[in-house]
Amino acid sequence: MVSSLRKAIPAIGMSLVLVMGTSMFMAPKAYADDSIAQLTQTVEQTAKQYDDAVSNVQQIEQRITDNQGKIDALQQQINEQKQASNEALKTLYIYQRSTPRLMNLVLSSEDMSSMFGTLDYLNRVEQYNMGVIQSQINAKEELEAAQEQLNSDKEQAVVAQQNAAAALQQAKDARQAAMDRAAQEAAQELVQEQQGTETKSTAANSASMAAAATQTTQTHSSVSGNTQKQQVTSTVESNSVNWESDKQQFVNSWASRIDAYLAGSPLAGQGRTFAEAAWEYGVDPRWSPAIATVESGKGSNCFKSYNAWGWGNSGFSNWNSAIWTHVSGLARCYGSTLTLSAAKKYCPPNYSYWYNRVLAEMNSI
Repeated sequence: MVSSLRKAIPAIGMSLVLVMGTSMFMAPKAYADDSIAQLTQTVEQTAKQYDDAVSNVQQIEQRITDNQGKIDALQQQINEQKQASNEALKTLYIYQRSTPRLMNLVLSSEDMSSMFGTLDYLNRVEQYNMGVIQSQINAKEELEAAQEQLNSDKEQAVVAQQNAAAALQQAKDARQAAMDRAAQEAAQELVQEQQGTETKSTAANSASMAAAATQTTQTHSSVSGNTQKQQVTSTVESNSVNWESDKQQFVNSWASRIDAYLAGSPLAGQGRTFAEAAWEYGVDPRWSPAIATVESGKGSNCFKSYNAWGWGNSGFSNWNSAIWTHVSGLARCYGSTLTLSAAKKYCPPNYSYWYNRVLAEMNSI
């Protein structure tokens, strides 16, 4: 914004502008009207609902993957133990059929020590084979439980995916509604702006002609370059940004476009951050990068650390926090995209010049 004001205000008033600069560039929360606040709140709510729904789907899908892995491992274990289990059953069957003879073997022991040793051996044989069989039973029971959980998770996944799809549609609708609202207001403002310009121009021409008629020498009145109010002829169209894609597609598409636009600047490589923040708050992804270009040459001339937008009166610790702060501030204080009313709030002294420059940069992304 400092660069805009330098071009907008004659040199005689520059010292005053520099003194007032920091207070003039405060993020104007007082300008946030109810309609913008309501739209922003809806966008933020749908963003959270969608993120939560996607997270739930991912968690369920991870459980499905884990359970399937567990089932595969148990099935392999059961197959590997099948032969041992069969042998154990066979041994126990023979053991039970041979119980009378085994008891005779015990009773025929020469001494108590031999008898207890024989009993201990027979018990160990039985316990071992019972353990093999029980292990197989446990594995099958665990397999059945895992399969039941897998089936339940798959049912939940269907519902979660439906919820995610519904949340995504709500998010799309909220963002498009906010963008359409901004486009509608921008069109109305443009008509009013042009009508106002025409009225002032007609009045100025009439006064000039009247003055010329009373003077012996014709004179011309002119205003210095950038201090003259520029004509605004176009607006940002609502279909410039497609909100019909999902979050990942939206971010990937705009990240590459913004990265190409910012290449070679201090903001290079921040395309994904701009795109993610734009999706989260339903803001035109070109708006914040375009303002950064107008205000600081894409971050080359920040008046505070990492503050490429003349935003507030302090700096940031990194580009990530700076971008998220600026994009959220645009959504909450100015709306979804560039409008004349937003320009009047952001750069009151020379809003038409600022508007045209930002619009030109947005169109180049």
